[in-house]
Amino acid sequence: MSADPSRSAWSRWVPWRLVLTVATAYAAGSLFAFWVLHAPLAIAVLFPPAGVSLAALILSARRDWPWVLATVFATEMTIDIVQGYQLPAALGFATANTVEPLVSALLVCRALPSPVDLSRRRDLGVFLAYAVVAGPFVGALVGATTIAFAAHLRWAGAFPLFWAGDALGALTVGGAILTGAAVRRGSAEWLRLGGVLALTAAVTALGFLPSNLPLFYIPAPALLWIALRYGVPDLAAAGLVFSLTANLVTALGRGPWGYLIGSPRGEAASLQLFLAVTILAGWLLAVTILERERAAGLYEREHEAALQLQRAMLPELPRLLPGVTVGALYRPADTANAAGGDWYDVFALTGGRVGIAVGDVVGHELRAAVAMGRLHTVLRLAATAPGNGPAAVLAALDSACAAIPDALCTTVGYAEYQPRTGELRYACAGHPPPMLVTAKGEPQYLSEGRSTPLGVTDLAREDAVVHVPPASTLVWYSDGLVERRSEDIDTGLARLVTATRDLPLQQQPDQWCESILHALTDHSHIEDDIVLICVRLLGVHVEAPMSPQD
Repeated sequence: MSADPSRSAWSRWVPWRLVLTVATAYAAGSLFAFWVLHAPLAIAVLFPPAGVSLAALILSARRDWPWVLATVFATEMTIDIVQGYQLPAALGFATANTVEPLVSALLVCRALPSPVDLSRRRDLGVFLAYAVVAGPFVGALVGATTIAFAAHLRWAGAFPLFWAGDALGALTVGGAILTGAAVRRGSAEWLRLGGVLALTAAVTALGFLPSNLPLFYIPAPALLWIALRYGVPDLAAAGLVFSLTANLVTALGRGPWGYLIGSPRGEAASLQLFLAVTILAGWLLAVTILERERAAGLYEREHEAALQLQRAMLPELPRLLPGVTVGALYRPADTANAAGGDWYDVFALTGGRVGIAVGDVVGHELRAAVAMGRLHTVLRLAATAPGNGPAAVLAALDSACAAIPDALCTTVGYAEYQPRTGELRYACAGHPPPMLVTAKGEPQYLSEGRSTPLGVTDLAREDAVVHVPPASTLVWYSDGLVERRSEDIDTGLARLVTATRDLPLQQQPDQWCESILHALTDHSHIEDDIVLICVRLLGVHVEAPMSPQD
């Protein structure tokens, strides 16, 4: 016998699994509210189906929403009629419980991308505003009006009960479903969750059973512990068990709210308010902890990326350079500022010359490092152009500065050394002066060839020339080495003179760098990034290997 084609098409068109799941869960929650919690006349006004319908809409495709809403409407109508409500009342309640999740889901899905992640503060805030407050408010308007006409009860008394019950149902049931759907648990995790939920039920019962002792606050520390230890999904599930147990014990006439059994007064809503506030306290704690962990993880990744970028932008100095040996180091202001705008470079030029550069872009962040990298490239290109000297190189940097973000006011020192003649030609654009230490151990600052930082003025750049004796050492640095907020820069410059005067000339330049850094910082907190190079100017016909770079 062949299959019925129309029936096959119908089966493909209707999402039967979704329809049956929603109908079963909605009916179970509704019957729990009617039979166990004795709604609507009892104080226990928690309405779990509000969370079922809400979660079903948020988790399903928009094309399936009509089926979810039709299922909710039909299930609500059926249960209300079975419970003895007249047709107008059943229509009113079915309308309220269909419009409410639709409003909530439309607002939530419009404000948040899919999937909704209630472990994020923004998503949780939107969920609370729209799914716990706005949607149930609309449902309560229709529901309270239905109660006022069908049961002849005061609208003002019915409204807070209806709103509180649906709001708590959306928070606890809807929240537990949405957070649980995003988690994949193994058997061990399910066993652990079962233990957590059993503990929550026991502690809640212990707190709500006594009628003469105010112990209802006891579950709060347990929920906070669950939030701290296990996070949002377990806290959401525990919050659901907490609210179900508290409402069940109250429906039995026990605890602080038990005296209101059978009296549908507005004060009854305070139970749901207490439960919601307690659950939210734990939820916000879990979200805060998780977001801090996410932020620490993001910081570590960004910090490592910035450190790698800084290392990549600092040059790999050649192993052999004509007539010089070099030591260099870079120290960030602190571990949070691994990337910055300080740089150094020493490179070979035509004719046996050596180019020496030190620069400092304003700032410590990634933007400063990017600007530094682009300026560094321009400097290299300008330095290798025929006929260019230090002044022309700085002029080229001035021109490039306008097209490079964050490059304005960069300070740069650049020099060219010719070992055959001992000539050192140098220029400083706002950068601290280089220091020359002769083989006799006499340090002196090279204070000529100075001009403003990059991009500050249109005045022509000038350089200066000095002839250095063999075995002299050029010490060049960024201002982080000598500047302190509590003292004049001249004090730091004098301290550098003292530190270099007694350095052993037989030490390699990299050892000089370490000794100078120790003398000027003494391992104290570094307020600004530091770049330091020591270039031993050996003179004609001497080619020595680079000393190990820091």
